Amino acid sequence: MQKGIFSLAPIKPNDDLEMLHHCVFLYSCYRKMTGKVSNPLAHKPTVLLSLYLQKGISPETKKLAKKFFKASDKYMNSLNYTLRQGGYLEKDRFNERKSNLNPTLEKLREYYLDDPKTVAYFMMSFKLDYGK
Repeated sequence: MQKGIFSLAPIKPNDDLEMLHHCVFLYSCYRKMTGKVSNPLAHKPTVLLSLYLQKGISPETKKLAKKFFKASDKYMNSLNYTLRQGGYLEKDRFNERKSNLNPTLEKLREYYLDDPKTVAYFMMSFKLDYGK
């Protein structure tokens, strides 16, 4: 019997945003594997969602992202639409023009805000279903 076929892959991010980027990308892969989305997030939506996790969804964060991407308002709206369509963002119950993180990402954000260094322990577990 072979031992040690599973191991942890160390991720050595340069900063908090990169660490969140890794977490968001892994989460989008998980959503793909569970059939909630057809593909994992592309790079730019992943970066935008990472910014939202780090700084919150606000006009200031959107302005920062727009400057970071050197993008138009139309392009930023397109990125936000992609995140809403994938279920990463949800419309606010009281204000249709406002978006919020989905509950899982909101918990990750709370975990990050509590202690940015411990979000590196964000874990996923997988259950294999062989269709039996």
